[in-house]
Amino acid sequence: MEWLLDPHAWLALATLTALEIVLGVDNIIFISILAGRLPEHQRDLARRLGLAFAMLTRIGLLLSLAWIMTLTAPLFEIPVLGKPISGRDLILIGVALIGEGWDLRIPKGYIYFAMAFAVAVEMLNLRLRARRAKPLQLRRPLPLPEKENEPRAH
Repeated sequence: MEWLLDPHAWLALATLTALEIVLGVDNIIFISILAGRLPEHQRDLARRLGLAFAMLTRIGLLLSLAWIMTLTAPLFEIPVLGKPISGRDLILIGVALIGEGWDLRIPKGYIYFAMAFAVAVEMLNLRLRARRAKPLQLRRPLPLPEKENEPRAH
């Protein structure tokens, strides 16, 4: 229970919460764009189903991550490193996670700075997209062809 008083645990929780919020907003935008293409009477149902599936998928990923963390039994050992490799070490896709799996300590400040930088860049992208309501025109539109039945103005 001493982890409840650890500021690193609270910082990790705040970071994960911020990432979940950013990913949740991304899901909402994507689902709204796709649902906007449907007929009016299907849009509300599509938004609800999309958000429900996104939430269930996220919960499933968190549960699978909890299961992955239990795979600590050594599978083999790399002679050069002299460290046993477990299933958790093989599955976990970042450098910090592999390093922690081998008991190497990477300062959390580096990791949190990279995450904060990524969130700041995404917030700037969202702000720029919100300001640009009109699509960017890369060239002038082509003139429409004249119809053959209409009289021509001279």
